[in-house]
Amino acid sequence: MVQKTFSVALDIKQPTANRDFEVVEGDNGNVLLVTLSDDGTAVDLTSCFVSAVFSKSDGHTAQQDTDGHGVTVALPNKLTISLYAASVSPGLVECELQVYSGEDRATLATSAKFNFMCRRGIANADTLQAADEWPILTGLIQRVEAAEDAETARAAAETSRTAAESGRQGAETARVAAETGRAAAETGRVSAETLRVNAEAARASAESGRAAAENSRASAEDARAMAETGRAAAESARASAETGRAAAETGRASAESARVERDTEYRKLGPYNPTASYMPLNKVTYEGSCYQCIQAASGIVPTNAAYWALIAKAGEGSGDMLKATYDADNDGVVDDAEKLGGQAPAYYAAAANLSAHAGNTGNPHNVTAAQVGAAAVKIGVTGVYVGETGWSASSPYTQSVAVAGMTGAMVPMVDLDFNESSAAAMEVRKAAWACVDQIASYDGGITLKCWSGKPVQPFLIKVRVVQ
Repeated sequence: MVQKTFSVALDIKQPTANRDFEVVEGDNGNVLLVTLSDDGTAVDLTSCFVSAVFSKSDGHTAQQDTDGHGVTVALPNKLTISLYAASVSPGLVECELQVYSGEDRATLATSAKFNFMCRRGIANADTLQAADEWPILTGLIQRVEAAEDAETARAAAETSRTAAESGRQGAETARVAAETGRAAAETGRVSAETLRVNAEAARASAESGRAAAENSRASAEDARAMAETGRAAAESARASAETGRAAAETGRASAESARVERDTEYRKLGPYNPTASYMPLNKVTYEGSCYQCIQAASGIVPTNAAYWALIAKAGEGSGDMLKATYDADNDGVVDDAEKLGGQAPAYYAAAANLSAHAGNTGNPHNVTAAQVGAAAVKIGVTGVYVGETGWSASSPYTQSVAVAGMTGAMVPMVDLDFNESSAAAMEVRKAAWACVDQIASYDGGITLKCWSGKPVQPFLIKVRVVQ
């Protein structure tokens, strides 16, 4: 068997320099011997799935892999690629390796790229069998066409090579700089490691004290959490009531502001001014008569009924309209108009004060939980034993245990009782507790449910009952 064998040294992270090589379109006797490393250290391909991906000059890609598709691994870091004819096409061919490792091949690492040239084969589907009667010119034309194809491929390869060389030089510069930084960082790391070891000894001593304090804190936190649950429920009810009150207050303040503004416009009265702008409810006197604006007007005489309504005609009606009688305080406003519902304006709250009061969420009226219907909260913690033999026979595995004071309307709050005599016993208890997937309450107790598997050891739990 005649084969062409090409050796390629490939790094997992950065490009490496390899001797240029060329394959021929249609050949299936090309073999790539690839050595994979990581900064000079051999990459262990044990139990790895390796895929070689080829990018062809015609815009298509092809893939070969170790699942019976032309790629075999020779441990620890060498692999052989029997190049398929379909994996290449004339022009520049780029290749990279994808290495899948770990459990279920979930970890992917892609290597740097390498490239090579593929030359178009002279013999192809269009090749004719030569005969003596064909003119010499036919052969010359074929050789010229082949030369043109070769020159096109060479030019493309040269362009790719120039670009790759620029990339290699840049990568080398970055590598040198990175190595300098790595050396400095290593010096710092050694110093920091010494400090870390000393700090770790101090931390371990402090951790022993912290663990003891944490046990005390956890117990106190359980009681606090239960009290906080009750407080939060009461606060939620208070906040809900306060939100409704604030919304009603905001609506009232808005209505009051609109009423004040409307009353202010209604109270305006003076001689008609052709240069002034009037709003609905404004009143003016004109040629002895009194008119009220019914739509915004400026420069429109009061006799225009589309904008003004006649409310008192000159020379008609009877009554005493003397200023001394109806504007005794001489402020330009009819005295009775200064009163709102029989009260002077100062009797009512200003709009700005109403808005500030509506935005006050600090419980300015000292509303109590009893006033908003929030019940007092009583909290109790009950220790419950869950045996290993009380579970149902099939999934979901269930076991019901009695809890004093529990009702079906309560949401059960349950946690593992972490008070154990040894670490080994605590691990057994945690393993049993980890089987529990769901807990529901009923009148007089709770039901524990396990979907995947039931506990094989007994354990203790703490059940909080909120009344």
